[in-house]
Amino acid sequence: MTKGPLIMAPAFAVPLSTQDLITVGYIALVWGQIDFFVDEMVCFAHKFDKDQRARFLTDKMMASKVDMLASDYERLPTELHADVRRFIEVIQRTKQHRNGVFHGLWGWKAEKRSQTLRVAAYHHRMKPNPVRPEHLRKLADDLAECSLIGLKVWAQLREAPHKPTTRFVWAETERPPKWLDEPGRPFRRARNPEDRRRRARGTPPKAGPG
Repeated sequence: MTKGPLIMAPAFAVPLSTQDLITVGYIALVWGQIDFFVDEMVCFAHKFDKDQRARFLTDKMMASKVDMLASDYERLPTELHADVRRFIEVIQRTKQHRNGVFHGLWGWKAEKRSQTLRVAAYHHRMKPNPVRPEHLRKLADDLAECSLIGLKVWAQLREAPHKPTTRFVWAETERPPKWLDEPGRPFRRARNPEDRRRRARGTPPKAGPG
């Protein structure tokens, strides 16, 4: 068994607490869900097939895809327009803090007035108002709300029932593996070693950033 730190130390010390790091990881994971929903809505709006999706969306930046959706969401069913507008609004409203979290350099900002050091993310566009650890929970909550709106729209586009915090199951093939539908075969996931260690300590895994 390897001894020492589990992750190699980077160039600069990371000033975030363990809970802050968990929240940053949660933000990143939920952002992946939002990215997926944006792609799906754009594909439904333009009726893209598999090849068109790969051609038009694979290398496109998220901001460009959101702009596409904002321009063309009215191609979707009318009853979904209000939810799609809310979905886009949350994405756009959280853009500055997201950029600070993911593209900023976390460190200590020298505060001129108080002559103290405070943890903040350096970003050349956000020097006067940088992202700080106290912003993380609100950002996580806003993005979780955005993902729930995305789920609602996506489920209605697919004419499928939806339930928040359900499992997202995928496979390499377009259709689900046949064994998933075999009678008497319960749905099971592979064991996560960290879950096993948590159970041994009597601390169950958390579903969110606390």
